[in-house]
Amino acid sequence: MSSRRGGYGGIAIVFLIAVVAVALLALSAAGPAAAGVPGTPAPTGARPPVLTGAQIPSQYRLHIGGAVPLTGLGSTPTPASRFDSGPGPTDLPFAPNVAVWTDPAPQTRPTEGRDTMGRTYVAFQHEVSPTNHDLYVAWSDDDGATWSAPVAVANTAADETNPNLIVTVGDRLTVFFQQDGNQQAFAYAYSTNRGASWTIQPINTGAMLTRNEYPSFVANGAGAYGMYGTWCTQPQCVTGPNPAGAWTILMLFNPDVSSASTWQGIYFGQPSDVELFHPASAINSGSGDLDGAIEIEIVDDTAWDLTWFRYNPTGGFFSQDGLMCGTFCPSNDFVWPSITADGNRAVTGAHFFNSNLGAANVILAVYSTNTPGGGATWQLVRLGADIGIRCLTCGHRVLIGRAELERRIKRFERRGPMAPPAETTPA
Repeated sequence: MSSRRGGYGGIAIVFLIAVVAVALLALSAAGPAAAGVPGTPAPTGARPPVLTGAQIPSQYRLHIGGAVPLTGLGSTPTPASRFDSGPGPTDLPFAPNVAVWTDPAPQTRPTEGRDTMGRTYVAFQHEVSPTNHDLYVAWSDDDGATWSAPVAVANTAADETNPNLIVTVGDRLTVFFQQDGNQQAFAYAYSTNRGASWTIQPINTGAMLTRNEYPSFVANGAGAYGMYGTWCTQPQCVTGPNPAGAWTILMLFNPDVSSASTWQGIYFGQPSDVELFHPASAINSGSGDLDGAIEIEIVDDTAWDLTWFRYNPTGGFFSQDGLMCGTFCPSNDFVWPSITADGNRAVTGAHFFNSNLGAANVILAVYSTNTPGGGATWQLVRLGADIGIRCLTCGHRVLIGRAELERRIKRFERRGPMAPPAETTPA
C-alpha cells in the first residue's frame, strides 16, 4: 500500500488527557473493539487504555531490522543568496507579530534553535513553485524583535522541504531536510559561521531505504540523534499485503556531526500493513537513549496510533514502552506525534481524530518518569568508582555514581551473602 502523506491540516484541540505512568491501567476496563477493515471508521472503546510492555499486541510491536551501511557522498557549498530583512516592531515591548520575511511567496514548516551567544535562528521552506521549495534561515540577535535577511540553506533544483534545525557544540548549525534530488540519500546542510554560509552533505542509505522524509533530530553534545521516515524494500518490509515495500523509520546516530563518515543507521523492519510514519525524537540525558515517538498503522490505510520507545546506540538496548490506543480508539487520520524529554522524564503526545468518540478531535498525551531501564528494582552487578546496576524489569544496565546511588535507594529487596573476613597470616 502507498499511504497518502499530507500536511497538518486543521486541528481542533478539544481536551488534553495527561496520563501518569503508574496509573496507565486504570483508564479503561473496556475490552478492545474489533480491528476493522480498510475503508471503515476506526474502531473505538470507552477510553484509551494505553498498552504497555506485554500488553502491546504482537502485530503492533516494533522490530529492529538491522544496521544500515551509510556512505558520505561529498559536500556542496550552497550558493550565497540573501533577501531583504523583515520589518521591525512598532510597539515595544508588546509589539504585534513580527514578520521574519515579507516575500509574498508562501514560507512554511519553521524550525527554531538558539546558540550559546543568544542568537535565535529560524529555518523554513520557501515556495519557488508548487513542486520546488528551497530552504532559508534568518536570525535575530534581539530575541525576535528584528530579523536578518534570510540566507539560503539549500536552493538547488531539487525540492527541499521539512527542515529540522539543531545547534551543537561550538555553535555549529545543522539543518536536516527532505529532498528528492537523490532518493537513496538523506541530506543535511551545516554552517560553521553562525548561519552566514551553508554546505550541503548527502549520506547514501542504499537502494532498499529510499525517499527519506520528515526528519526529526536532537543535538547530543557535538553529535546528533534522530530519525527519518523511509520507504523500505528490505525483506522484512515486503511481507503483508503490499510486496512492493512499506514505510518505516530509520534511526540515525552520529557522535560528531562534523564527520560524515561516523553515521550509524538502524531501521525498523515492519510488515507492509503495519507501517511507521512521522518520527519525533528526544534524548534521555541520563542514559543516553534515543526517546522516540512514531505513528504506527493499526488498520491498513485506515487507522493510526502513537507508539513510543527507547533505543541506546551504544549498548543496543531497546524497549517499546507503550501504545496509546491499539484497537480501542485509533485515529481515522494521521496523528503527527511529538515528544520531549528532560533527563529521565518524557512527555509524548499526538492528535487523534476518531469519529466514534464523543469528542472527535483530541490530544492524547503520556507523561513518564521511568528510570532509564523502565523498572524500580535493580541488581548490583559492578563495584568501583561508578556502580553498575541492571534493571530487573528489562535488563538495561547503567553506571551511576556511588553517592547518587545511595541517595536514590529506597530499600533493599534482598542482600547477598556477607563477604568472608579477610584471612590473617599467623605470626
